[in-house]
Amino acid sequence: MRLEDVTYLLPYGLLAGAHVTPINHMYFEPRDRSLGRDVYEVRAVQDGVIYSMQPRDINVDTGQARQREWRMDIAHSCTFTSYFDLLTSIAPVLEAEWNKTQGRRTGPWQGIPIKAGQVVGRIGAQTLDFGVYDYEITLPGFIVPSHYTEPWKVHTVDPFPYFPADIRDALRAKMFRQAEPRAGKIDYDVDGRLVGN
Repeated sequence: MRLEDVTYLLPYGLLAGAHVTPINHMYFEPRDRSLGRDVYEVRAVQDGVIYSMQPRDINVDTGQARQREWRMDIAHSCTFTSYFDLLTSIAPVLEAEWNKTQGRRTGPWQGIPIKAGQVVGRIGAQTLDFGVYDYEITLPGFIVPSHYTEPWKVHTVDPFPYFPADIRDALRAKMFRQAEPRAGKIDYDVDGRLVGN
């Protein structure tokens, strides 16, 4: 999102709603939720390939029907990915490409190449989820990583080091959490103790 469109960032590690273990993504709080859906642009953070787009028409907390939201997973390399969730819409060109693949796929989806800064969707009237995953890193604070059925969760990394310094500093200035690690933490397990998950 444009920096001026973000009021603050909430870190990894919260517990809320349908999340029963520390949340492995940040929340970008838009400047004004009252303006409704699709108000703010969401842009790709780096060049990459969108390898998954999933529409969702239910509220994950209640199971009730709601207006469509989108989850988007982007590969920046074979082992490094990012994702957005709660997009209130996706860019029409991306949705058109995605629609071409539905119901007629004969092999693996090849994805959609995107460029850093490209508008990939919009958000409004709610937060934007954002997470970064490095599959070459497994967080050390999970005693039994195989217990986590979301395969990306144990590979959640701090996104700040991957941004250019000026963008990193501007984002950190909007981070609600002031303690280190500023991006938050999700792996709190201590073997033999009632600590963590």
